[in-house]
Amino acid sequence: MNSSSMVSVKTITLNSFSRLIYLLEHAYLAKARINLNLDCIYPKPMTTLVQPTKTLKDQSDNSASQYVTMWMEEDILCARYADDLHLTLEIAKSCVGARVFFSKGESHALLIDMKGIKSVTPEARKYLASFGTLMVKAGALITGSSLNKTLGNIFLAIDKPSVPTKLFTSEEKAREWLQQFN
Repeated sequence: MNSSSMVSVKTITLNSFSRLIYLLEHAYLAKARINLNLDCIYPKPMTTLVQPTKTLKDQSDNSASQYVTMWMEEDILCARYADDLHLTLEIAKSCVGARVFFSKGESHALLIDMKGIKSVTPEARKYLASFGTLMVKAGALITGSSLNKTLGNIFLAIDKPSVPTKLFTSEEKAREWLQQFN
């Protein structure tokens, strides 16, 4: 595929989630323009799929993924990782697929609360820095503990995400920074 090629997914089911990931990965490697129309699988607004609440435990039945909770807020796609998460390559692929599905294939600025992450494999970091940036305008990572901050700094320094990405301890400052990308 060359840079003018287009990958178009017309019909997809939840059972073919892994095929969506496969197509996105190959489109990314081929530097193809990606045009997804996911209305055929979930025509009503995706924001009704997952509603943010105070704790992840309260919404375990409504979550798009057992690893991450997502919702839209002021043109920013917000994501919160589950508590005590050990992020592997398989989990990273699941989270990216859930995000693409949730956003109906549209690019957004991404606010990620990574306070629940306890460890990340090198393979997961590499995947998130490359394929994980598909349809992301910019990423703001909110850290809590010194462990989170260290994980975030390793991600930025070693894996170098392909979109503007920055660490924050304040959600408000992260949102302010992301507004420039909307």
